Order: sequence, then C-alpha cells, then structure tokens
Amino acid sequence: MSYVSGTVTVTVDYGYDIHSIKISGRTYRRIQGGKALTIKGQGFHWDATPDQDFWQFNTAKADDPDAGAIYVYTLGGGEIFIGNFQDGRVWVKAENT
Repeated sequence: MSYVSGTVTVTVDYGYDIHSIKISGRTYRRIQGGKALTIKGQGFHWDATPDQDFWQFNTAKADDPDAGAIYVYTLGGGEIFIGNFQDGRVWVKAENT
C-alpha cells in the first residue's frame, strides 16, 4: 500500500461551530482503508473550560465496525459529532509537504 505524504485536515461542522484535526497522510490512508482508530485531538474550550477531544474513525458509537464513520467526543462527556465522511458536514483537505 502506498501512503500519501504530507498531512490531512479533517473538519466537521457540528451545528454551532467547526472542529478540525490534523493527521498524517499515512494515518488518513489507514482510515480510508477501513482501519478503526481513535486519535487524541488538540483539545478545545467549552465556555472557557478546557476539555480534551477524541476522534474515532470507522467505528460506530456502539463499537460496531462502520466504514467511514466519524465520532468526535470529549473526555468531559461531550458528543461533538456523529456522522461519516460522506456527510455534507465533513471536509477533508490534503496538504503535501
């Protein structure tokens, strides 16, 4: 399998704002291939309170395999986004380095 060089930014629109994660091209290719992954995001603030975000790819919320699924949640219990790559609220931008 060949890997994409550079980075890929995945952005989701969760109704109130947008949230993004930057991953390597290699990791994105693994996600495209159906690999179930959980990746720690860069964190953000809810009403001035810091919280850690996590991004699950290719697993349904109930841990059943679901190709293309994206679930973004926080350590504090927030559900940011439940959807998939085909959803109109998801953007993917590849950047070569």
